[in-house]
Amino acid sequence: MKIFIILLSTVLALNAQNYANDPSFQRELDAKGRKISKDEEMLVRIDITNWAFKVKAMNPAYQARLALPHPRTKEQLSYSIDCSGLVAAVYTTANVSVFEKQAKILTGPTGVKIIYDTLKGFNKVYRRTRPRTGDIVFFNNTWDMNGNGKVDDLLTHAGIVLDTDGMGVIRFMHSYSKGVSISYANLYYKDKYMKEGREFNTFLRRKYPTDASNTPYLAGEMIYAFGTVFDIPENGEEF
Repeated sequence: MKIFIILLSTVLALNAQNYANDPSFQRELDAKGRKISKDEEMLVRIDITNWAFKVKAMNPAYQARLALPHPRTKEQLSYSIDCSGLVAAVYTTANVSVFEKQAKILTGPTGVKIIYDTLKGFNKVYRRTRPRTGDIVFFNNTWDMNGNGKVDDLLTHAGIVLDTDGMGVIRFMHSYSKGVSISYANLYYKDKYMKEGREFNTFLRRKYPTDASNTPYLAGEMIYAFGTVFDIPENGEEF
């Protein structure tokens, strides 16, 4: 297994080394990636979700600036907590530095695209397979980003996958107008808000009288892809 980011886990059992300022190691990392075990992968995924919950507990308002400690230098870094800023903040603070260089610009409509393009450049984007804990979920058409009244807006939102249950319900954390929240998207019943007495899909888009007839509103209808810093799932269950 390869991971293409610098892995700097705070979990002491990993005894991770700080290679961040070693140019020769960085060149090797870029070329080959770093092999990690399944146990290490699980610990990193746990770190990502733990930090997601820590940020949520701080209760930052949407787009508010939030200072979090850099995992190596302990410098307080400031993030704008919109959807892409949340992803950058959580990943960087959890010692996954893939978005560290971009963290200062990962805000606004272009932030989601930067995250997506970064992962796609390493062939780390996947579809039609259940996402794993700590991976990133990308959405289209959560708002009329280009203002043309059509359903043609790509990469408008992103969140961090917390888990997926046996019914195909993805629980994910994201930042939107209500702040950092936990929401749901279903892989199989994309057009159902409630099913069997529970929420299957969160409404991610507001309804307006001028909306096009094919406008989606539920999270499951707007999932575009998933991204990971680990190996792409193979032979996973399709949806």
